[in-house]
Amino acid sequence: MINIDYTAGLEELKDQGGYGIYINTNKGVKFELINLVTGEVLEADNFTKSLGAMRRKIFGYADVTSGRSELGNTYGLIELSYANNKEWRSNDIRDYIRSVRRIVGDDMLFDYAWVLEIKPEGKNLHYHLALHMDKKAYVPTPDESGMWVRGSSNIKRGEASPYYLVKYAGKSGPQKDRRYYPKGARKYGVWLNGTYYSDDEQQMVSKTSYPPFLQEKASDLGIELYKVERVKGGGWNIIKPDGQKIYARSTWVGRVVYSSEV
Repeated sequence: MINIDYTAGLEELKDQGGYGIYINTNKGVKFELINLVTGEVLEADNFTKSLGAMRRKIFGYADVTSGRSELGNTYGLIELSYANNKEWRSNDIRDYIRSVRRIVGDDMLFDYAWVLEIKPEGKNLHYHLALHMDKKAYVPTPDESGMWVRGSSNIKRGEASPYYLVKYAGKSGPQKDRRYYPKGARKYGVWLNGTYYSDDEQQMVSKTSYPPFLQEKASDLGIELYKVERVKGGGWNIIKPDGQKIYARSTWVGRVVYSSEV
């Protein structure tokens, strides 16, 4: 374990302007969130934060896509498993989806989402993928077709719901234990085809990953949280549909408590 003695006081943190510090690592960094207004202190870590972001994004995806009944409800529900977890490579899911898009074509693929699931004790690492597609589209069985070479696979084609993935995004147990995730592993992914989904619909999914305080700020102002952008030096701009920008900055700062080489 690497112990970091970070003893900056509240006034020092204010002077440093350390608003919304985000420590981008999977090595178990623990940090405190301090409210500059109230002085409240909360313990947090990026891993837990990322699990919350996954749940919000998958729920947001399901909420938006389930409202497009005219696209039908034909799905390819795919499970991609590893014969051995040591076979895992960070681009495996990306490469498989690229192969699917080449075969199906984006004109027949409306959207998709995937979640990485981990079984007890880190065994049987595998992906769950939901492909929302035209009823005429065909996706071959991944391992039998050679599109998936890391282990076994399973595919079910037919009517289904985008909420299929929610149960995997909300699981407890090993799914919430960072020790079982391969280094650099992404936990989920979402894609909406811009040919079939409007900018507003895509933004509805995107904003599920925005910092919660931005939604609170927009609500206080009585405006819709449409688009946002980071501001160099700290803070965010809430961008209204007419292009007007409203600056917002969190009252919380973060400071490192310790880092563990988990």
